[in-house]
Amino acid sequence: MIEATSDAHGHRGDSEAVLRQLHDALTHLRDLPILGTHPLGSLIGQPTPLALRQILLDAIEALRPPSHVAASAPRWRHYRYLRLRYVEGAPLPQVGAALGIGERQARREHRAALQELAAILLDRSWQSVGKPATALPGAAPRSPSETFWDEALSVASGSADLDAELKQIEAEPSLEPIELRPALADASRLIAQRAAAHAVDVQLLPGDAPSAVLATRSILRQILLNVLSYLIDLPSARRIQVTTLAADANAEIRFVAEGAELGDRATSSPALVAAKRLAQNEQGSLLVEQTPEGVIARLFLLTNQATLVLVVDDNPDLIRLFRRYLHGEGFRLLQARNAIRAQQLARTLRPDVIVLDLMMPVQDGWDFFQAMRNEPATAEIPVVACSVLPERELALSLQASDFLAKPVTPETLRNALAPYRRTFRPDPDLFDPAAARRDSP
Repeated sequence: MIEATSDAHGHRGDSEAVLRQLHDALTHLRDLPILGTHPLGSLIGQPTPLALRQILLDAIEALRPPSHVAASAPRWRHYRYLRLRYVEGAPLPQVGAALGIGERQARREHRAALQELAAILLDRSWQSVGKPATALPGAAPRSPSETFWDEALSVASGSADLDAELKQIEAEPSLEPIELRPALADASRLIAQRAAAHAVDVQLLPGDAPSAVLATRSILRQILLNVLSYLIDLPSARRIQVTTLAADANAEIRFVAEGAELGDRATSSPALVAAKRLAQNEQGSLLVEQTPEGVIARLFLLTNQATLVLVVDDNPDLIRLFRRYLHGEGFRLLQARNAIRAQQLARTLRPDVIVLDLMMPVQDGWDFFQAMRNEPATAEIPVVACSVLPERELALSLQASDFLAKPVTPETLRNALAPYRRTFRPDPDLFDPAAARRDSP
């Protein structure tokens, strides 16, 4: 870890080193092998590559000023600069054009924005090990958010292999309506031999009949098998009762392992860690708790009554950001990274609304937009155009339903999708409260 020093020259040298490391790490946000050995990691607690990437993304988001701050304020420019340059990957001239400043001014904003970001990271890393927080020269000290390290640890708990698998699945999404009772019966059948070997009885009880969940079949099956495997392995587990509950756009699958004890397996089980990651990928959540009757696992998933949003964008990380923004809001998101795949999904799934990036390789958003409007099966699907460039008037003139400017914030995304949201009453008991707090703007 880089230590603060009383020597001005030494402090400046440390500061410059941090800024260089920070810039280099940000330019490799999508390159996990480089992040895995990056020197910035040692500064903030040697996280996994996935955790380091998430820490950087969350630190950028922490710079977003409150809504009452004027849009022309330097704080907004710093936040927007970092989003455009590193999250959206826009080149410097394009960033300057989007911010309405010259390239020379953009370079000055570059340094100031990095200093603010470094101040957040240094404060958080030092406080995590009990050392005094010291900001870099020219940057105001900032207090760490209450949930920062919770987020980092939740990301770090997943393996790079699992992340790669999820990204591959997300690249070719295959959502479909899946009835829960047959899916649970299938999982119980597959796990029966393992349960018998541990003298555990798995019972599927009558319950509410929620609408079918909209999920990826292979992922849903793996979640169910992982949860059952985890509960079967718990000390003193003898019987697992499974039932389903329904509420609006949400479905709950409740697993009760009677007499079981969590012991030291509350969070360390690979089966549980993977199940939680997979549930998050399906825009659900998995909660496990010890109760007097035993261990209860509650799996929450969105049903096909949720609002289906197709996000057409070649950025593989954008869908995860949008899902965090819309956590618990009743929106089911899937992504197409090119126009050809987007047309296939639009025809087969008929989403409630499409969020369309206008700047994509091979076939850009404009071509896809015209192709949609010329095909009867997709002509009436609302399209929210999205771009880092100021193209609102052009998009609306071509009958886009709305325009969403990048960088996208939770507030602007929710406002753009609000007209297409189906009737949905959020139930605070259906989602992880900690996750809900993390995802609030």
